[in-house]
Amino acid sequence: MTGILIIAGIVAVILIIRAVNNQGGNKNEFIEIKKDIDEDIMPEGYGEFGLEKTNPIPASSIPHSYFYIGRLRTQNGSEITYNRIGSFGAPNISHPIDGYSISSNGQKLATVYICPYNKKTSTKAPKGFMLS
Repeated sequence: MTGILIIAGIVAVILIIRAVNNQGGNKNEFIEIKKDIDEDIMPEGYGEFGLEKTNPIPASSIPHSYFYIGRLRTQNGSEITYNRIGSFGAPNISHPIDGYSISSNGQKLATVYICPYNKKTSTKAPKGFMLS
């Protein structure tokens, strides 16, 4: 499973580099994208932490997004399942935001939003969840 996550992360990085290059951006944009937030929250965020696109969970990379979700538990400690639902934007966040549908015992609980272009992966959990 870890190998699949690493491959998915590498593919996503390649797609981001291609997107930057295809938009006429310079190749240094990808390097700059990795130098933003090194806090548990994004200072420009507003709304419910992790549960709204305007306040995504910061992560240091796409693979770290998956490690973060792998640690996410319900408030009572139950494991969750997740499904990536796409990439989004928000007016106050300068980088892409990935959305994940979160379920436990077959019941959808929430959609969690993560921005994987930061210096640090958050150690904070969204309301109604905890990290193992």
